[in-house]
Amino acid sequence: MGWFDAVDAYCERLVPGFGGEPFNMLTGLAFLAVGLFAFRRAPALADRLAAAALGLVGLASAVQHGFALGVTVRIDLGANLLYLTLLGALMLRRLAGAGFVSALAGGVAVVALTHVVGGNPAVQQVLGRPSDTFFLLMLVLIGTALGLRARHPATAGRIALAGAVLALGLPFRFLDGGLCAVWPLGTHGVWHLVNATSAALLLAALARHATLPARALAKDGTGR
Repeated sequence: MGWFDAVDAYCERLVPGFGGEPFNMLTGLAFLAVGLFAFRRAPALADRLAAAALGLVGLASAVQHGFALGVTVRIDLGANLLYLTLLGALMLRRLAGAGFVSALAGGVAVVALTHVVGGNPAVQQVLGRPSDTFFLLMLVLIGTALGLRARHPATAGRIALAGAVLALGLPFRFLDGGLCAVWPLGTHGVWHLVNATSAALLLAALARHATLPARALAKDGTGR
């Protein structure tokens, strides 16, 4: 795929050029709205960085679906990888008590490994959909919720809800191409809205966890 080659990857696009995916383009801005809202309510730098990156995902998504070129696809991928890296760092810092540098390094390592391994054609052929980055994120959220349920049941419940909403959205992510004949609009725009809702729930859960009393966090070995 060349940098300025036209990309036709979703049901909604019928013609090349700007504006071929209006629903996908507009729903992509849901990430920008969530990111701006979360940024305003962020209790710490790590939260603000993750929220800003999510807002960038919204802009990149709108540009990708607006122009659908090789370069915009790469921009969208880069924005998503940045957001997932900073989200991972936020989770490690907030829930595992990691320092800022070590949390950021952990986020980079996990996302890089997931992207390289999950993007391998051989792995995709063996695992199929479970190799998808957002499927893996859903598993991480559910696993994190299970690990927290004894020490922080309220936070665990909120993260589990974010994971469950993400799970509900995955069919809309995977089925878009297979439904073009019967549903020309496609399902990718719905995936945007559900995924943005999950992100809103998750960032809110992590921000709310930061308001727990410092003594309780220290007792459980968690940090801010």
